[in-house]
Amino acid sequence: MTASEYNAALKELGLSVYASRKVLGISLRQSQRYSAGHQVVAQPVANHLRLLLLHFNVLKKRRRELSDGIKVIESGKVRHSSGKKDTTAEVLAELKRQLSEIEQLLTNHPTGLKPSLD
Repeated sequence: MTASEYNAALKELGLSVYASRKVLGISLRQSQRYSAGHQVVAQPVANHLRLLLLHFNVLKKRRRELSDGIKVIESGKVRHSSGKKDTTAEVLAELKRQLSEIEQLLTNHPTGLKPSLD
């Protein structure tokens, strides 16, 4: 991972060089070295950053999918049934529950990260 990739990853995660030390488990000086390109980013740190980015991107994608599904059901264009029973309300409630869980992770992640919610 290059310094520009490192800095782009930090930016996407909403981290400053200073704040990255706590999330990545490295010293402030080490993060500064990586950011300035004075040292190649260690593979475990690069992997950690890539996994965090992947995790948040998957969460954001799932949030979009759930939001779209909720909109379609709420528009009345789609109904869900199991056998002869209309289960639309139950499906809608479950989608909303899952969306709430993802929103919680994106706003209060265990790592302390608060990435942009775009």
